[in-house]
Order: sequence, then structure tokens, then C-alpha cells
Amino acid sequence: MEQPQEVIKVKTNPPKKPRSEKQIAQSMKMLAVLKERRETHKKAQEEEATTHGTVEVEYDAPKPKKKVLLAPAPEYITKTHLEKFKSELLAGIPQPGERVVEKPVERIVEKPVDRIVERPVERIVEREKVVHLSGNALLDKIFFGK
Repeated sequence: MEQPQEVIKVKTNPPKKPRSEKQIAQSMKMLAVLKERRETHKKAQEEEATTHGTVEVEYDAPKPKKKVLLAPAPEYITKTHLEKFKSELLAGIPQPGERVVEKPVERIVEKPVDRIVERPVERIVEREKVVHLSGNALLDKIFFGK
């Protein structure tokens, strides 16, 4: 049993109208105006550069930095390498007969004080009664100090 193949319809764009002679002439005229504007702008820039004394300097491209080559690592380890490594390790470890001297650490020890500290006596201070003044009495106090 064969199934019938479906036909897929694809939309195609309609062909464009060809450009008329008048349109082609108009686009050529527009391009000529653009070219003339670019030339006048370029001339103005060159003239400005000469009047202001600016000079364009061409710089050389930066030179690539030289890579520092390290000595190649040995592909194999010899007996002399092992002996040198062993001696370096043993030099850092104290020998059993050596005595390791530690520096004494300064410690702050509080010493008891032999004198008696007197406690301050509480003083009783009497406050003056605050009298609220108003009216003529307030004005007299302000201006005459009575």
C-alpha cells in the first residue's frame, strides 16, 4: 500500500517591475551629489589640518615581546638530583642530638596593689527651687535683672 505524495505549494515573490530610465537617471544624480559632498568634506579636513599645523604621524605596529625561555625540566631524575633533594630536606629537620631553643615569651603578670583606695563620698547638693515667672515679673527679670 503506497501512500500518495502530497504536493507542497510554495509562494513565490512576484517579479519586480524593471526600473525606468527616469529612476536610473535620478539615482545616478543622487550618487554624484553624495560623491561631491564627500570630496568637499575631505578637502575641508585636509585644509583644517594644514592651517592648524597638525600632522598625522604613522606609528609602527608594536613589536611582539620576546618570550623568556625557562630552562627545560629534566625528563629523568638522576641519583645526584635525589641526593641533593634529600640533603635539602634533612638540613631543615633538627637532628635528635640537637637541642631546640625556644625564645621566652613575655607575659604580663598582674601584681596586687599594697595600698587601700578610698572610695569617693557622695555629696548632697541642694537644688534651688525653680520659680516660673510670667508676665511683668518675667519682663522685669529680663530687662532690669531683678
